[in-house]
Amino acid sequence: MPTAHPSSGGYVGLTVKDTGTGMTDEVKIKIFEPFFTTKMAGKGTGVGIATCYGIATKAGGHIEVETQLGEGTSFHVYLPIVDSVTDNDIHVDPEQGNIAIGHETVLLVEDEALVKKACAVTLRNHGNHVLEASNGTEALRVVEKKLDSSIGLLFTDVVMPFMGGVELS
Repeated sequence: MPTAHPSSGGYVGLTVKDTGTGMTDEVKIKIFEPFFTTKMAGKGTGVGIATCYGIATKAGGHIEVETQLGEGTSFHVYLPIVDSVTDNDIHVDPEQGNIAIGHETVLLVEDEALVKKACAVTLRNHGNHVLEASNGTEALRVVEKKLDSSIGLLFTDVVMPFMGGVELS
């Protein structure tokens, strides 16, 4: 887990702090591991902090964590400042119509209701027909009902109750 600031270049910092229970040293060591969670089964998968860590480090930044039992936790996210834009950078300008529009039927399988809703709205806003399910078992029932139409894409969570995304696919 990185704790030192890189030696050159400027960074933008973002701090997210809670007043929760804090973490033990044993938990703190594992927090950036994909799928590590202290939550009960069905209450979360532990990919959020690992995903943030992956995004920050891929961008050339890092995350520092301060935590004390009974005092809460602070995450300090540092992302590098971009001085210039190159021709290789991707530019998406909604006014120019550069956002991809789909016409597929997408089977969206996600057990976290808010995540599923956000994904469904985004997919629909880009022209797709979205079939929703909360786990693999439910998704199979959706597929059985839709045998008359093709599903162009399976968009699934990996870890879910009853049947995960790998087994479903």
